[in-house]
Amino acid sequence: MSGQPITAQNAHELAADIVLASLFANPQDHGLTPDEVLQIGQQLGAPPGRMKDGIEAAYRAHWIVFGKNGRYVAAANRVTAMMWFHVRSENDVRNPAAFDAVQKYLCDLADQVTAAKARAQKDVLVAHAVRAGISERDALATIELMLLGAQLVEEDSLLRLASPGQQFYSHVEQFRAAPVAASQRPVELSKLMPLAAEVINRREPGRATHPEPLIEFEHRLKKMGKDYYSDWWRFIRNELALMGDENMPTAVVVHCGSLCEGALSLVVEKGRSINGSLSQKLSADPRDWRYHQLLTAAKMGVPPIIKDEQFYQRCMVLNATRQRIHAGRLIAEPQNYPRPDARPEEAREARMVADLLVRAILDWLDAVEKQAIGT
Repeated sequence: MSGQPITAQNAHELAADIVLASLFANPQDHGLTPDEVLQIGQQLGAPPGRMKDGIEAAYRAHWIVFGKNGRYVAAANRVTAMMWFHVRSENDVRNPAAFDAVQKYLCDLADQVTAAKARAQKDVLVAHAVRAGISERDALATIELMLLGAQLVEEDSLLRLASPGQQFYSHVEQFRAAPVAASQRPVELSKLMPLAAEVINRREPGRATHPEPLIEFEHRLKKMGKDYYSDWWRFIRNELALMGDENMPTAVVVHCGSLCEGALSLVVEKGRSINGSLSQKLSADPRDWRYHQLLTAAKMGVPPIIKDEQFYQRCMVLNATRQRIHAGRLIAEPQNYPRPDARPEEAREARMVADLLVRAILDWLDAVEKQAIGT
């Protein structure tokens, strides 16, 4: 997905472009919080620390600024280059016809009512562009760009050209004549747009705040009032993120097992509050709970968290694999364990099982909450 590797030298460009992409993805609700920018950067493979430094550097360079609701928006000096069409990229996200439609409407209006009085509501400009065959999103994105880039000025909810008396020139013709230049962006804006759109869509009530289940579960714990446990979860998850499957496979397996056991344990109370089925085979003291007992309870609950036998067995294999850290088991059951060696494939499987199990728990939480609302 990257045009260039994401490095410490270009992470600030990526951060600025992620914010800019949100404008094209959803011009009516554009701008991203620091966490949302970080989330997209990590989806693209940027390490979190590098991405945080990139966000800070983009802010210091005045490529992004704080707007409303604690969100970064594109700054004027980053937007200005988007409004000149002397060069274009292969997958250019701009619509020069939209620029023409907005500018020509206001220039024609100036011919009728004078330049000083040539003002229009945003809805009028959008409707004019749509009648010309331009999508509403492209029209809105163009207006937002022109506002941020100081080509348009908003006064009393009306828009006017920043330079009254400005003569119309064709952006379309300039765009057609422009050479196609190889992109120097770390990631093309056209590829950042769907990622930005998905993050913005997640703001809707009922949507998960993060696509990664291990991160989303941390947020869910906070919503459930379990801040102490969300801190514990984040600590274990961050440690896991620093471990490599190739050089620390045993540690990866153990941490994945810990998160699986922890996630199940932390929703037992929720299960008890519904119908008690999730905790029928569990004692009252959480210190007595065992991973295999929690898995069985998750399989037998109403509704169940684990819905198929094959996945249940994968969870049980993870439990058995992590037991290799106990010397007593190796002494008592040497026939059940292979000769100690690095097994990165087990680490990869452990990560997958942890993701799938936590996702199943999140889906279960959604289901039981809807059920509770319905009753």
